[in-house]
Amino acid sequence: MNLLGKILTVSIFVMSLIFMVASVSVFATHRNWRDLSTKLKEQVSTAQRNNEQLETKLAELLNQLTLERAARASAIAQLETRSQDLTGQLQRATTELQKLQSEEAAQIAMLDQAQKAQSGILSETTRLRDDVLKSQQARDEQFRRAVDLQDLLNKNKIALEAVEQRDQELSARIANMKLLMERGGLDESDALTDVPPRVDGIVTAVRENNKLVEISLGTDEGLRSGHELDVFRSGGTYLGRVVIRHTSSDRSVSEVIPDFRRGLIREGDRVITKVR
Repeated sequence: MNLLGKILTVSIFVMSLIFMVASVSVFATHRNWRDLSTKLKEQVSTAQRNNEQLETKLAELLNQLTLERAARASAIAQLETRSQDLTGQLQRATTELQKLQSEEAAQIAMLDQAQKAQSGILSETTRLRDDVLKSQQARDEQFRRAVDLQDLLNKNKIALEAVEQRDQELSARIANMKLLMERGGLDESDALTDVPPRVDGIVTAVRENNKLVEISLGTDEGLRSGHELDVFRSGGTYLGRVVIRHTSSDRSVSEVIPDFRRGLIREGDRVITKVR
């Protein structure tokens, strides 16, 4: 390859580079214009939609304005009609007032005549008024006394009704208490402190050849020394009766009553309020 061929080769290579750069520039410019055109189209579409919305809102506002104008015109017409009615009423009231004024003048004249006639009997009226006043005072005094007596009678009636109602309530409670005492085998002469509460426990220990029994009940359940309880075994077998000798909050030591013994008591037997 001679020098001319080398120059042509280099020139072609340089021209290729220049053409490539130009092509890239043109492509980039074309792409930018395309993106810009797309953005502008979107903005135009958005503007058109906003314009349509504004036109719709304007039409609604115009319709609303038309309706408000029509309503205002109707209200004005009603007010004018009302004004005409009130004007007619005012004219009729004025005529009625004039008529009443004429009648008032006639009545004033008649009143003057009556006052002249009244002056002749004024002294008699004064005397009679004093008598009536005294009679009214005596009547009012009697009425006050009657009212006081009626109030006292009403209070006594109310108090009597309250006493009768209380007596009925107490009688019902007494009857209920008697029924409960009869069902529980109690009598009015029984000492309530000696009656054990309704309890249900178990035997936790047996001591001294089945003479002393420890149970799972104490003062927390209302037991005290001297209370008597019955002992049963599972299945309902009656074993005897015990009397409380010593108590604590959740335990008690009781003594087996020999006369009621029906069997040997063991741990786990039930202890309940004695059956009367």
